Amino acid sequence: MKRVLNSHISCTTKLIALLACGAVLVPTFSGAATQTSNLSVSATVPGTCQIGSIGTLSFGSYDFTQNKDASTTIQVTCTNGTDVNVGLGSGGGSSVTSRRMSSVTASSSTLNYGLYSNSGRTQNWGETVGNDVLNYTSDGSLHTMTVYGRIPSGQPVKPATDYSDTVQVTVTFTP
Repeated sequence: MKRVLNSHISCTTKLIALLACGAVLVPTFSGAATQTSNLSVSATVPGTCQIGSIGTLSFGSYDFTQNKDASTTIQVTCTNGTDVNVGLGSGGGSSVTSRRMSSVTASSSTLNYGLYSNSGRTQNWGETVGNDVLNYTSDGSLHTMTVYGRIPSGQPVKPATDYSDTVQVTVTFTP
């Protein structure tokens, strides 16, 4: 009986040992795999500009015995590094050097005036890139430019009437 018991223990021990070895040798599967790659990310930022506020150039009352000066501002924002040119059109005049306001009541009556890029009113502000526009390279922030206006003295105009004009502001830019 002792022999049978040893044999039985021996078989049981051998079976446990064999199962333990088999468990070690059997690969484990987690059911998940990992794969990696790269995601490309890109963007294009075009050069662009936006005209912000444009003030009104109001001369008030004109006395023909002296020049009448006034000023206002134009605000422009462009992307950083953009080359910017800001031009002012001729309005109701035949050119940017002969601008004129018209009477709101008597269309044949006009009042000449000039627009300038400097406070001394010696640099005409026109619309030809490379000639008479205001230019700068944008740093991406709001850029405020002053428009200086002058009505020259000595103009024989009809009194007691209002004069007005509309001038186109053009922003030309190169990114």
